[in-house]
Amino acid sequence: MRCQDIFRGNLRRIMAEHGLKVKDLADMVGLSPSYLSLILSGERKNLSDFHKDAIALALGTTVAALYTPGAFGVTGDEGAFEGEVEVPVVQPVPRLSQGTRGRGAAPPARGPLQRMPRPGRDIGALEDFLRALNVKDDLLLASYYKELNALSDDEVRRFGEVIRRVLSSWQASLAGRSPGKPASEEISRVSQPLSTEGRVFAGVVAWLSPILGDVPLEAFEIACEWPKKKAYRLAGVLEAAGAVVVSSTREGSVTVRLAAGMDERLAKSWVQPPLKEECLGRLARHLSSLLEPLYDGEGRWHPADESATPFQDVGPDKMGELFLESHDHRNARVWYERAAAHSLSTHSWRLAKEHLEVLIMLDGILGTDAEERAYTYQMMADACLNLGDVDEALAYQEHNIAYWESAGRRGDVIMGLLRAGLMLARRRDWGKAKEYLERAISISSNDLVLQARSRIGLAYILSSSGSLRAAFEELQKALDIGTRLNEPLIIVRSLLGLGRAYLARGDLRRAKVALNQALSLAERRDPVARIWVGIELGRLFLEEGDFARARQELKTAADLAKDGGNLAEEHLARAYLAACLSLTPGEVDLREARVEAEAARQFFEGTGEFRGLAVAQVACAQVLWALGDERLAFRYFDQAARTGRDSEDPALEAFACRAFGEYLERLGDELAPVMLQRAMWARAKLK
Repeated sequence: MRCQDIFRGNLRRIMAEHGLKVKDLADMVGLSPSYLSLILSGERKNLSDFHKDAIALALGTTVAALYTPGAFGVTGDEGAFEGEVEVPVVQPVPRLSQGTRGRGAAPPARGPLQRMPRPGRDIGALEDFLRALNVKDDLLLASYYKELNALSDDEVRRFGEVIRRVLSSWQASLAGRSPGKPASEEISRVSQPLSTEGRVFAGVVAWLSPILGDVPLEAFEIACEWPKKKAYRLAGVLEAAGAVVVSSTREGSVTVRLAAGMDERLAKSWVQPPLKEECLGRLARHLSSLLEPLYDGEGRWHPADESATPFQDVGPDKMGELFLESHDHRNARVWYERAAAHSLSTHSWRLAKEHLEVLIMLDGILGTDAEERAYTYQMMADACLNLGDVDEALAYQEHNIAYWESAGRRGDVIMGLLRAGLMLARRRDWGKAKEYLERAISISSNDLVLQARSRIGLAYILSSSGSLRAAFEELQKALDIGTRLNEPLIIVRSLLGLGRAYLARGDLRRAKVALNQALSLAERRDPVARIWVGIELGRLFLEEGDFARARQELKTAADLAKDGGNLAEEHLARAYLAACLSLTPGEVDLREARVEAEAARQFFEGTGEFRGLAVAQVACAQVLWALGDERLAFRYFDQAARTGRDSEDPALEAFACRAFGEYLERLGDELAPVMLQRAMWARAKLK
């Protein structure tokens, strides 16, 4: 048999790699060196004898590698055995590693038994060795588990002797078995060995539990095509054997899960392909047809009361996982794309990233076209950016640009370059950010609207890096294009940019004119721009000391941002609002303002966006100052000044240093002139 040669080859390889002599291995498994030499040479041709010897050697060497510290020089890097059968990665048999004395329990594990298993070296691989050797006898398994459950620590060191007792018990059982008596009746008295259907039941539970949680019994009617009575009967049998736990939900559905002492990986090994794909695929297709009408395209479910089922809470991510496990990659992609869109819409950025990683993998498997991949990479860039990982976001954005270029989508390439430039600005790489935006402008010569949007983006980068004069030029060009084409969105964004630039320069009169013009258009045409106009007007009124109007504009902006799901804008508006409220402490409860300022600070610490973080830190400091906590206020003012410096944005640095300096001046601190001078120097950098 080829499997005998494979087995011998594996043993010889292990011995050669680790310098193990025949005598060492013979002592380990309880055989004489001469007898072991005959086995390794292949001179013993008797199949029955070979089975005994091979099993003894397989289990002996496996357990030695598992439980003996430093056995064979094992470090955990070696691969699995070679051959036709892949040895699964499973946990040690539960009765070796846990449990107390009692019916069916083993002695508590001690010493080397507490070591975790290594991939490919596990006593749970017994059945794979038996399968490779063409041994298919449940009574052998029953005998093995009986011996294993009574195993002590000392006996592990002589595991070959245990296996010989197993084989002896096996022979005795074969002699006493009545003709036609099924093996399942013989093994029903022991807890671990199960009938074929029992193993399928446990295996399906093991595969479905990570996806569905507690598995409804209805799943077996669909996945295994079993009658309900059969599923109930098997659930009872496995519960009595200690393999599963059966429970009921408040809705009256019966569910099962693996018992705590049951080895999930071993159970999974009982339902291997193609059976696994058949069972999980049937369930996935059934649930897809059931849940598809309840999906609104945004990742939200709207189940009607009369359509309630045990599976109604299964979301698109779980459906994707179910199709993925059944190797239906195309349907898995459909559901993972929905899951990612849903996670992004609910601002679950980390979950969205996990879904998108799977989606990118599936795109590679399916050979998805360039346009679909570009959308996937754009979503991934957005998720990474909101998690504060600008470098990773930029890498995905560049993939997005490359796919749009390969698809010949010039407009999308321009928008990708614009987003990449703004990401580079977050990283304070002004030179490269400017290159990206200038490239976008150069390839948008035939599309004036896209050219204007690119110029507005370039102006933002220029003003953030202190080049106000160049920013004004770009914004004026964009405004001219918008006016000539009568494009309200371009006009609004250009006026908004001009208002910001005038504010940075300290020209409040012109800033107010530009922002008021933008406001009248944005209210009808551009909801996002309306939020930003409100924030900038709030800043302007704060500078003028008109706290009532500032509060009104900032509150409106925060409410609009909340309604639109614009988290960053909402937190920025609420941070400015908290700072405004701190200046009129008698009119409001500052404890609420402190909560909002702190929430904004934590949000921007997570995203790493400098402007929002500096504003939130100043807001926290001003609220704490108004509440009388000067020590903590000082700390936040100091942090804001450092954030402004690190941002390399002169206007932001001037804002933070000025706020800190005014605070120190009110305290009579001798450092106040120094900080106010820093604010003036920062403003002087604006060109």
